[in-house]
Amino acid sequence: MKTPTQFLGTWRIIETEVWDKDALDLVVPAHITFTAEGQGHFQMIAIQGGIDCRFEGNRVEFSWIGDDDGSETNGRGWGEIDKDGISPAQCGASGQTCVQCASGDTCKGNCLHPPTWA
Repeated sequence: MKTPTQFLGTWRIIETEVWDKDALDLVVPAHITFTAEGQGHFQMIAIQGGIDCRFEGNRVEFSWIGDDDGSETNGRGWGEIDKDGISPAQCGASGQTCVQCASGDTCKGNCLHPPTWA
């Protein structure tokens, strides 16, 4: 499946319900990347994984497999896109929301900042 243009690129994960900003960026700046082939990858704290995506309109659903500090793990997630970003994105192995902005935050309810093009 081809990735819709509005999703393409690397999105910055800026806030989660579980971890603070310093924890998110522990290894690298926290991010999720959608490639043109309907796949991608993400990394935050010591968790990284590959994703397989399905798109419907402004919604993305994905399954992922990867590791958490050396232990194999996997899960499913989803998010919806609008002009300010993607929110919420759920990616926990047990369904917990791991990317969600607090109300009143500068990201206006969206926790994944859109890609910036160099």
